[in-house]
Amino acid sequence: MANYNTYVTRLRTENLIKLIEATTRHQAGLRLQVTQERNITQLQELQAELFRRIA
Repeated sequence: MANYNTYVTRLRTENLIKLIEATTRHQAGLRLQVTQERNITQLQELQAELFRRIA
């Protein structure tokens, strides 16, 4: 029974590690998306300012 409990504990631990890794990747992806959106907004603002100065 001790071996079974050890086995189950190991499986649960491995699954938790996989979940944490997946969550970390997802959060990193969301941060990247927010950064990209912020960069696009800044580029659009700079483009608008450039067009105002040219006009």
